[in-house]
Parts: sequence; structure tokens; C-alpha cells
Amino acid sequence: MSNILEMAEMHLLQVQRDIRNLEQQKTKIEDDLQKLTIHLQEGATELAQAKSKAEAELADISAVPEAQ
Repeated sequence: MSNILEMAEMHLLQVQRDIRNLEQQKTKIEDDLQKLTIHLQEGATELAQAKSKAEAELADISAVPEAQ
């Protein structure tokens, strides 16, 4: 009978360790998601600004009459 109780206790301790490990992984994944989301937002903003600037420069070039 004590063997069964010991096995049950060992099993529950392992489950507890697994839960702790998964919580740590969850925290790391959430941190990574936050960092990547910020990176994506910053990159999209920079890209939009660069695109807008390039389009403005093209419009300026197009507005200049060609010398004949």
C-alpha cells in the first residue's frame, strides 16, 4: 500500500514540476511576443515613413519640368 502512495506522491510532484516549467515557458513566450510586437510596430512605422518620403521625392521629381 505504501508503494502506491509513494508512486502517487512522486507523480504529483512531477506534475507540479511540469506545471512550474510550463509557467516559466509561458512567461518567456509572452515576453517574446511583446518584444516582437513592439519590433513589428516600430518597423511598420519606419517603413511607412520611408515609403511616404520616397513617394514625396518622386512627386517632387515628377513636378519638375524637363529641360528641352
